[in-house]
Amino acid sequence: MNGLEAGFASQPPTDAEWGESQGISRMTAFRWFQDGKLPVPAKKIGGLILVDAPEPDKTPKRTVVYARVSSVDQKPDLDRQVARVTE
Repeated sequence: MNGLEAGFASQPPTDAEWGESQGISRMTAFRWFQDGKLPVPAKKIGGLILVDAPEPDKTPKRTVVYARVSSVDQKPDLDRQVARVTE
């Protein structure tokens, strides 16, 4: 189990694991570390770069839905659209 699967609790993630969890490539995370641009604290231990990242946010995400029709005559279509996207 790596740091991502454990929610960063068992050990700090490496720069590569942190990068993948943020949607950036491992090389980009490595370059950011080398250039001092990594947005989280990190330290190099031997050949391993460990990131002191905060634990991932466990709060549920909210999604906003916007649906519309062009006339009042299409009100049933609007109700159907809203029902479909809120399932």
